[in-house]
Amino acid sequence: MTGVIESDKYRDEERELKADPIIRALAAEVREGLDAEAVTRDEFTHDSGTATFTFMQGASAEYRDRGGTKARTIGGPARAVLALLEEDE
Repeated sequence: MTGVIESDKYRDEERELKADPIIRALAAEVREGLDAEAVTRDEFTHDSGTATFTFMQGASAEYRDRGGTKARTIGGPARAVLALLEEDE
């Protein structure tokens, strides 16, 4: 994401979470929603491309509910999902 200053701890968390099968499944589900036009990116991101707080909360909760244990910040799962979506484009 351009224009965003991040510390190494956030980049490290994102890199670790992107390899997590739970995050990969969440990203695939979001991609399916985008492809089916059931959801638009502006519903869960700001104009800058960063996750909305609502999306951060939801992605974090869903990650935990599915057994995820590697997230260290509330925004980690959402950032990882968005990063995977960007890689698909």
